[in-house]
Amino acid sequence: MQDTDLMLHTLLELGESMLADGADVRRVEQTLSRMGKAYGAVRMDVFVITSSIVLTMCFADGSAATQTRRIEKSAMTDFGKLEAINAISRSYCEHPFPVPELYDRLQLAKRCEPARWKLFAGSCLAAGALAAFFGGTALDGLAAGPFALVLCVLQIVLPPLCKNKVLFNFLSAFAVGGLICLACRLVPALHSDKVIIGDIMLLIPGLAFTNAVKDIFIGDTISGVMRLIETILWAAALALGFALASGGVAMSNFMTLLTALLGSAGFALLFNVRKQLLPLAALGGALCWGAYLLAGVWTQSVFVQSFAASAVTAVWSEILARVKKTPAQQYLIVGLIPLVPGATLYYAMSAVVQQDWAQAQFHGYRVTAFVLGIAAGVSLTLSLFEMLLHAVRHVHAKKQR
Repeated sequence: MQDTDLMLHTLLELGESMLADGADVRRVEQTLSRMGKAYGAVRMDVFVITSSIVLTMCFADGSAATQTRRIEKSAMTDFGKLEAINAISRSYCEHPFPVPELYDRLQLAKRCEPARWKLFAGSCLAAGALAAFFGGTALDGLAAGPFALVLCVLQIVLPPLCKNKVLFNFLSAFAVGGLICLACRLVPALHSDKVIIGDIMLLIPGLAFTNAVKDIFIGDTISGVMRLIETILWAAALALGFALASGGVAMSNFMTLLTALLGSAGFALLFNVRKQLLPLAALGGALCWGAYLLAGVWTQSVFVQSFAASAVTAVWSEILARVKKTPAQQYLIVGLIPLVPGATLYYAMSAVVQQDWAQAQFHGYRVTAFVLGIAAGVSLTLSLFEMLLHAVRHVHAKKQR
């Protein structure tokens, strides 16, 4: 039975790796089923979707064993690793060998990471060539290469800090889009749209979309629809990030985000936030202002924009507080710094002193809207967060009874 448990564990590891490396659901199910039967199972019940695997092995003596696994890591295409895992599965199906050896060979294959130079060279080549392919000049193609390197660095640095693929795509697209717009201002001969198109192709989830459509057509509707929705969200985040970066206020937005980050970092220093937590606290300021700008795409209401930005900051602070086991207040206060209506309050008081009552009323209204939006966003979000945690604790307590 111990050998069977190890076999189930190994098959789940193998299936998880295949999904992460770019295999479609049907291929994973077929591979796990064949390997299980090669092990000695008379029947294999395998259920795979993009977020979980359920595996049951039934034997001739009537016994059965089941294990399940939730898939949490996002897919990163690596056909070299997928080929190595495929070779292991074929070898095992043809001539089964001991399960511990199978496990060891799988772990060895999983540790084989592609060389960094391939990632950098491939990104530069693809981005440059596609920028020219879609109508750009040779200069556009050359310019797309360095920004592809920036994307590579972000793909290495951001994932440990940002597990959400949608948010990662948005932040990467906005950052690179802002840099491209800056470069195009400095070098007028560059065409920002062509350079952006070349670089955005590196992040377009083409394989995920292909696998989604394939899953739907072969009958794996649940996994196909899940993957398709996920792909649409990824693509929407990319498009929104680049669209905000390449708009008429792209550079000013980029600079205000950067200065919001630095300003929040300054207050984090003033408030003696621990140095290990300072980058996360400062990032809250950038997220806060980013949410404010994003809300401004749909509405010009200062109240609604402040509400949305403060709500995002409140969620960010609560999540960090639980992950880092630290007070949420330090992340919340530092993150809300960009929303504090200091400049608006100054203009309002200045207008009062100058007896410019129209301007005083205008800026006074904006101050009130800022304050009410912040208060409503923070209080409502924290209340909902507390209700959610209470519900989770209640459900957990009922399960333990």
